[in-house]
Amino acid sequence: MNIMARGNRASSANARLLKWSDAPDEPSAFFFFLSIGLCCVAIFLFQLGTFNHIANSDYRPELSIVSYAIWIAFALAAVAQIARRPSILLPLSPLYFTFVAIALLTVLHFPIDAAGKSMIVSCAMIISISTILPHSGACTLVMRISAVAVAVTSASLLVEMLAPGTLSSVPGRSAGLFENPNVAGGALVLGGTATVPFVARRWRGPYAVLVAFGVTATISRTSLLVLAGSAIAAFAAERLFQRKKLRTDRNELARIIAAAGICSIIFAIALQHNAIVGNSFIASADTALTAVSAAAEASAANSGKLPTSQLSDSLGKTDSGAARLLLMGNAIHEISLWGVGIDRAHALAPHNQYIFFAVAFGVAGIIVAISLIGAIGYFGRHNPVFGFAAIGILVFTHDLTMLDLAVPFALGCAGAIHLGSAAQSPEPRRASIFG
Repeated sequence: MNIMARGNRASSANARLLKWSDAPDEPSAFFFFLSIGLCCVAIFLFQLGTFNHIANSDYRPELSIVSYAIWIAFALAAVAQIARRPSILLPLSPLYFTFVAIALLTVLHFPIDAAGKSMIVSCAMIISISTILPHSGACTLVMRISAVAVAVTSASLLVEMLAPGTLSSVPGRSAGLFENPNVAGGALVLGGTATVPFVARRWRGPYAVLVAFGVTATISRTSLLVLAGSAIAAFAAERLFQRKKLRTDRNELARIIAAAGICSIIFAIALQHNAIVGNSFIASADTALTAVSAAAEASAANSGKLPTSQLSDSLGKTDSGAARLLLMGNAIHEISLWGVGIDRAHALAPHNQYIFFAVAFGVAGIIVAISLIGAIGYFGRHNPVFGFAAIGILVFTHDLTMLDLAVPFALGCAGAIHLGSAAQSPEPRRASIFG
């Protein structure tokens, strides 16, 4: 009798698991719940910017131990997943090749300081999440949890406009727990594009609107450019290659208009009552088209009097775009055959991940950069808006060393891999952002 009761309870538990699982076959309960637990920890600590905020507010050496502990847990889970399903190695080989190469090249450029260690941890997290999540049966559930985190972050950035300077390190620009508006914008772009295919169809439009307004609140011109460009490119690609018709739904359109209206009201109130927010928008717009000429003029006027880092810091107070161009140009001059290592490249702050790798690893870094673009494109074809956004956002940031960007990047790769597997299953569940 007890044996039958235990059997019935086990059958009931398996039924509940199958209800929530998105795996084509019967999932492993262990990997199902392990994936949810580990990924939720990563989402809470890094995708929301919680760990960064804690570290900046009250840094303690113990925090690095927490980071390494999470990385080790993910790595062990990834090894266990590969041992359970070795067939996943070949399909993921482009991702493995790229990030294992980055980690090995980082180790070869000894000694390894903070930036180098962070890059190795980021590579491990990207590989581990991409290995564990797509085949655990929990991918859809985790991606929807991630979408909730993105929505909460976007809403908090809008609210922060009403009280500028509360968390952000730059007056008038929202940043939330990330504290850096550009990092916040990049994280939102990666997280939003990664999760949008997993959002329920009727809420996908309002979700996209909320993310767009959240990115706008950071006043990160590059993030806005990448978000708009990736959406347009993905829309064109789907219409061109898949020849899908755009579906219109009055109820969905009403929800989109309502979401845009609420966000616009918050913007209007913030601009009306906080002059610092309005001034930040005006300054950003005024310098958007003059960054190239301003960088050239500043460089010519300087004539080697100040180091590039000091010149860019001074210029960045009035024109951050011109300051970035100066740093990129300075970093390009540091590219050599062998490279200067991750830490030296990070100190140069090129604000471009591809230039960053070229400076850090030389010729090998150029190969790694091409391989990275290829890997993103290969997996991103299953979620085009994320593929275009990931390639684009790395043009304007070198901060893949930060888990705040590495985790949403990893989740995006994992989600794209899952969508590819789902499209090949007997009952395809491929989602499209555009209907």
